[in-house]
Amino acid sequence: MGARLILFGLLVFMLCSPSSVADSIKVGDKVYEDVIVVDDKGSSFYFIRIPKEGKTLSEFKSSVNPEDIVITQDEEKRDALIEAYNRTREERGLTPARQPQDILNEQPASNSKAMDLTPVQEQDSKQHLEHFKKMQEMISLAQFEGELERWRDFSDEERKAVINQTLGTYYAGQNSMTARIQSSENALGIIGASLKVNNENRSEQALAISYGYAEERANLEEIYNDPRYQWDKAMLDIAFDDLIAHRALMHTRYRIRSHHWFEINAASDRVYEYSVKTNMHLNRLNAQATATSQAHEATRQTHRDQLSALNGQAAQLEKNETRARNIQSLAAGNAHNQEKRNSSKLARLALLDLAVEKDYKPRLRTIAIESYGAAHSMETPPFRISAELWRIEWSRQRMSNDSVRRIDVFSTASNKLVKSIIPKSEPHLNFYIMQDAGEYYLKIRPASGMECEVKIAQIHD
Repeated sequence: MGARLILFGLLVFMLCSPSSVADSIKVGDKVYEDVIVVDDKGSSFYFIRIPKEGKTLSEFKSSVNPEDIVITQDEEKRDALIEAYNRTREERGLTPARQPQDILNEQPASNSKAMDLTPVQEQDSKQHLEHFKKMQEMISLAQFEGELERWRDFSDEERKAVINQTLGTYYAGQNSMTARIQSSENALGIIGASLKVNNENRSEQALAISYGYAEERANLEEIYNDPRYQWDKAMLDIAFDDLIAHRALMHTRYRIRSHHWFEINAASDRVYEYSVKTNMHLNRLNAQATATSQAHEATRQTHRDQLSALNGQAAQLEKNETRARNIQSLAAGNAHNQEKRNSSKLARLALLDLAVEKDYKPRLRTIAIESYGAAHSMETPPFRISAELWRIEWSRQRMSNDSVRRIDVFSTASNKLVKSIIPKSEPHLNFYIMQDAGEYYLKIRPASGMECEVKIAQIHD
């Protein structure tokens, strides 16, 4: 019974013991064997390190069947693979790889970006200023030498193609901006002529309104100066005066005679007669005056409506004029800036040609740190930069388009975006100079249907 238990224990030990087989993983139809598979629990990728090539690939965990991945627990076998990987990278001028736990346990570099909030003495301030100037010079020099490194790789025909492309962009931009300026100038001429006509029309309408008031007053005076109305009105005034005089005599101390009653009645009759006639004429004249005033008011309202429309048209024309002037000014400014940029590009290309001709020797050294291959969007493992300047370079097939659509640089410490890099169209600008030491990782987005290689290198003087 005891012997059986011993045999059973040995069998269990053999089944549960680590395998001596190296890591392997199947991605699509391709199987990677004798590799190092890093399963970082905090990442959505498997990182595949290939010892024979010294490269690191990545693959979404969701796209790998768990049955298609084997991670060995044999520490001796894994150490041998890591040693082979590091040896390959050293032979190719790359730095050795580090495990994720090693990266997490490392302390920040002494020259990492950190703010000293203590008061700065005058000497320290001067040193900071000198250091800042030196870094700016290094950045400018690193940019130039990076461009020159790629410019040397081009043939004479490829260099001419880049120069001709820049010249074509220069002339096309100048022609476009000149056309926009001329178009704005033509628009301003048309608007100016329209404003002149508009001002003349507004003056005519305002004058017509003023003249209409004067004409209305003259017509009303003519209406109320009617001879029959004026005669009846005068006779009514006389009859009122007689009636008042005779009524006044009735209240005197003298004896009222009968002929006063007769004169009072006669005056009253005349007052009534001329009152009726005067009111009839006045009603007729008022009706005529009302009709005349309404006709004049209708005419004036027409002029007011036209003047209001002209005022609105003038306001719109003035807005259009301001907009056209702004467009003209903006086009002129853009033309100047574009000419300045393109002239600077042409001068830069001429300088690169001269540096190639004079066999310029680089003053800065570049040390390769990492290299990543990607056929789809990927997130790289963290990497450490100890230099103050470093470079991100992406593959490009000679004069064709970039293989990378976008590269996002993140700080490992804060997990925040540091820089988003969008490749430029110039074929010799397939790199970007970064500043500040520290620990970073990248999110790489290759161009559609293309494979890319992204390299990280430190820059030293």
